[in-house]
Amino acid sequence: MVNRQRVQLTAAKENEGGPDPLIDLKRKLAEALAALENLSAEHERLKEEWGHKEARWRLSSLKRHAEQNKLEQVTECIFIDGL
Repeated sequence: MVNRQRVQLTAAKENEGGPDPLIDLKRKLAEALAALENLSAEHERLKEEWGHKEARWRLSSLKRHAEQNKLEQVTECIFIDGL
């Protein structure tokens, strides 16, 4: 406890007349929080965009498979009817 008080007093004496490091740390924290908020918003936007792209991909994939199944059925009918 006594050592901590000595360190605090020493640090206070060293900072006398200079800029308060606590103010600088608070400023940096505010900047970091703002950057984090921006990244979070960007992440949500990209996540939503990815969801839309994934839905479009699934839909086009289903359409492609349906078309392929139709062609296979027609081919089978032609092959069976041709015999």
